[in-house]
Amino acid sequence: MTRILLSMMIGVLLLMAQVQAGILIEFRSDEEGTSTVRLQGDWARLESAGEQAYLLMDLKQGKGYVVSPEEQSVLVLDFRAPPGGGLSARYKLPPVRAIKEGRGPRIAGYSTTRYRIAARSGYCFIDYIARDLLEEPGMRRFLALMALVAEFGDPLGDQLPSQQAEQERDTCELAELVMSKRYSRLGVPLRSIRLDGTVTHEITHLDTKTTFPVHLFRLPEGYEHITVEEMMQMMRRAMEAMNHDEESGMPPSIGSGVGSGMGSGTDPGMESLSPEDAAQRRALERRIQREMQEMETEVRKMEQQIQEQLQRLRERQEAQDAP
Repeated sequence: MTRILLSMMIGVLLLMAQVQAGILIEFRSDEEGTSTVRLQGDWARLESAGEQAYLLMDLKQGKGYVVSPEEQSVLVLDFRAPPGGGLSARYKLPPVRAIKEGRGPRIAGYSTTRYRIAARSGYCFIDYIARDLLEEPGMRRFLALMALVAEFGDPLGDQLPSQQAEQERDTCELAELVMSKRYSRLGVPLRSIRLDGTVTHEITHLDTKTTFPVHLFRLPEGYEHITVEEMMQMMRRAMEAMNHDEESGMPPSIGSGVGSGMGSGTDPGMESLSPEDAAQRRALERRIQREMQEMETEVRKMEQQIQEQLQRLRERQEAQDAP
């Protein structure tokens, strides 16, 4: 009887050792809206409200997987090998100071320290940082990987041929990249505020003592895997096809390059594909078209924001010049 009880106790202990505590993080940002991060063991899962696609992150391997149930596809991202060497290789990062200003408010149940972030000759934003959270299992690795994600940039938008040349970036935007590499030492940023009072990022709920079903962190079977390089090649072909059509005065031909894969049939690669592969190819091409449309929308939004910023600068200058 004693041996039976001992065996049962050992089994329970082994089972408990296999169940790893998870961390649930809910946050909102001024750009992405509300999002949720589930962190457990070597994996993290990030979901945004209103989006079917989600991001799985392998903390151990430094890789990300953008899973699209709608397209049944997975975009593979190697955060440790960013295209072009990463944003730091393309932009001159400014010197950044994190000035400790004392105790901050309690956020999501945690004490914080207030830091004023300065770059070059001006202040950029204020961070409220919780250092105690660094002791939670996996948190340092998650922050380190998020720094790699920031360095990686937009895997599609930042790497388009039209954006390969050196571009000017806002100093404070580059300061965010610099700070992302320091959080694994300073602590977890629970709230970030611009100097005009706009909250750009805030953790609204945090639970460090939960567990999640293992299947949430598994890649779905049967999905097509595609790399950033393969996606970019298809997008380049689509852009070349659109440019050719514009120069010839013809409407865009969705059959040449990236489109629906139907119509003119000028893509010789489609003829050699099986019906199943051709269907997956067409689904992927439709997805790329949507991605390009979304990028065009983002560019228009950025142009509008720039105009608004210029208008505010003009009004500020006029106020300073006024007697």
